[in-house]
Amino acid sequence: KENIPEQSLDDEEERDFDLTEHDELEQRYTRQEVEIIDLEAQAEETIKDIIIQEREAQLQALADNLERARKRAIE
Repeated sequence: KENIPEQSLDDEEERDFDLTEHDELEQRYTRQEVEIIDLEAQAEETIKDIIIQEREAQLQALADNLERARKRAIE
């Protein structure tokens, strides 16, 4: 084995640690990106559901108004 000064080994270990820490941070960042994408998809679905519910309520109100108008027309 080569005769490497102790300082060089410490620097190499520190570099390895920095790379490992960097990899962990990158993985965490990637997981967070995936979570954000999932949350955005959930938000879109929730918005669609709300729009559908609002439209259903509007249609029901129209149907109720038409039914009342029909009953008045018969009287």
